[in-house]
Amino acid sequence: MLAGRASLPDLGMQQTPALAVKRTRRREAKSCTECRRRKQKCNPRKEGGPCGNCLRRYPPVACVGRAEPPKKPNTTSGEDLDPTLNIEEYSPGTSSSSAPELGEPRSQSLYSHSNDSHTPNHSASISPAISAITDQSVSSYFTKAHSDVERSSEIILSSNPSPAHTPDESPYGSPKMFGGILTSINTLYSLPIKQTSQNAELLHFFHSYVVPNLVSIDGRNVPPLFLREMLPWMIQSPLMPNIAIMMASATQSSEQELMVKKSAETLSIQSHVFKIINQFLKRDFSEVGGEALRAVIHLAISEFFWGSSEMLWPHVKGLNQMIKLRGGYTGMKDPVLESVFVLTDYELACCFERDLSMQELNPARDTDPPIPLSYAEALKCPLITSPTTFEQTRESLNLNTAAAEILDDVRFLTLFITSPDTQASTSKIQSTASWLHKQLEIIPAPIGLSDIPEADLILEIIRITALIYTNCIATLRPFTNAYIPTQFISLLDKISAVGLLRWKEIPGIFLWILLVACPSAGNDLQGRFLKKKMAVTGMTIGMEDFGLSIGCLRAFWKVQRWIARERERDVIDPMILGECGNTATEEV
Repeated sequence: MLAGRASLPDLGMQQTPALAVKRTRRREAKSCTECRRRKQKCNPRKEGGPCGNCLRRYPPVACVGRAEPPKKPNTTSGEDLDPTLNIEEYSPGTSSSSAPELGEPRSQSLYSHSNDSHTPNHSASISPAISAITDQSVSSYFTKAHSDVERSSEIILSSNPSPAHTPDESPYGSPKMFGGILTSINTLYSLPIKQTSQNAELLHFFHSYVVPNLVSIDGRNVPPLFLREMLPWMIQSPLMPNIAIMMASATQSSEQELMVKKSAETLSIQSHVFKIINQFLKRDFSEVGGEALRAVIHLAISEFFWGSSEMLWPHVKGLNQMIKLRGGYTGMKDPVLESVFVLTDYELACCFERDLSMQELNPARDTDPPIPLSYAEALKCPLITSPTTFEQTRESLNLNTAAAEILDDVRFLTLFITSPDTQASTSKIQSTASWLHKQLEIIPAPIGLSDIPEADLILEIIRITALIYTNCIATLRPFTNAYIPTQFISLLDKISAVGLLRWKEIPGIFLWILLVACPSAGNDLQGRFLKKKMAVTGMTIGMEDFGLSIGCLRAFWKVQRWIARERERDVIDPMILGECGNTATEEV
């Protein structure tokens, strides 16, 4: 009986056929990798680009979709059908925006934009390869400075490698990605801004394009000081994210050759920014004063770069009142903020040929900043003293002999005016400037731009600038409108032909060239570009040594004040006026 029962299961198993392994097609994964990692329901948009979740994340992340691999005709039953990553990544930002480099020909200059490829918008862009997640300007923004900053700022650095870019490539049209731990813990929901795709793209555009171009001459790297002192505050500030969106919108409006006051989008954002700042200032100023000063100085800078002087000076007036409420410069208790205020004040004073506006309570207002005994040769400027001459360092600066001699003569003339222990009379200074002006007229000017070597082109720019500089000193004429419009455009063409990468190697010389030209700059696209580059060049030097940068700006400001003071005294020599005044505009 037991044997019979034992045989029943065996009999049943022998009669049951083996179950065939049924192969099922794996369902296509429609979620992006970021939503899958966060275990969120992905909501792709009909118009393409990043999904709705990734579009709201801040810092921005790569929205990478998954797709089925192509079918193989000879697929065996043992092969897996695992999906593979699709080599396409969606990055939020401005897809059609492109900013030409200064080194481009005039036909492709940054002053003119085609209708189809240079109009900034807020549509999502699709990069051609996943290796393009970051571009050249972002790699230095988040990786190159990794070893130079403190450990506290390492979480904002990207671990993504960046492909090399050629100097002719523009960072404008390829928005950059944030990386690192901050991507996982911070999204747009944590920032005090409206949760819209437009705001996400503008904020991304601010950090990827606007910031590098605010602190770097060519917009390809950000100094470690900015990463350490300013960027963490920008992310954590209750006001700065909205100001950042406004500055990004203003930048895009300027690319469309629109004034800020004519851009509906920028005006709307600006109105919202003013509203939240006014609400913020209703709180106890002793608690919010530092935050308010940092925010409003960015409003003033925004108006200086993209707005109008009518809106700039009310911001400056408000900053003066806030400095008084804060207890003066000593009450700021923020050395970096104090240096930014002083630097910005000198830049505004030099550009508009006026007295200082924000240093009434600065105890060091009437004191020349200490110039280091030695500093990098690249920072050498003809406005301040240096242990070596330009002639001695011309090879390291890649200058020819004539350019170095002109710069040394300009330094000699400038120190005649700015040195505190100078005993030179006004007539002596005028005659020296007149003599130098005549020597500059003898140097032949090249014809055309295409076949001129770079060193000769820089020589011509230095010669033109020195002609204007010596003429204003000799005749006691203001620098405002020293260039007529055609001369101003010609100067910008020559600067463009050299390229920003070369000027970045000699920022001290570049700053002097821009300071002489800035008072003649209008409020059009070319004028705003030159004023912005002047301020950025001063900030670039300041990030290396604030005292050195302020020393250069203060020296030029003192030359302007000397000209205004002597002109009021009516001490113009008629002979010198006749010699220099008639030839200045003809030779430039």
